[in-house]
Amino acid sequence: MGLTDRQKSTIQSALQKKGFGACPLCRQTNWQLGDDFVHAPVTALGGSVAFGGSHIPMIQIVCTHCGFVSHHAAGVLGIPLE
Repeated sequence: MGLTDRQKSTIQSALQKKGFGACPLCRQTNWQLGDDFVHAPVTALGGSVAFGGSHIPMIQIVCTHCGFVSHHAAGVLGIPLE
């Protein structure tokens, strides 16, 4: 299931307020919002990963010039997960 129009609007506003700008690799400002949330698994001390366990929901922004992918924690940006 992809991001809703409301979520996309909230993401764009939040990133704009935070000063999101040029790509750190190529310095271009052409970004594309990913279509869905991505999740980073929380890793325990010692390196073990429990799939299906705790995770950090994130949105991804992709530089359309060089392909650099930037991940941002949805909770910090105030993005509703529903």
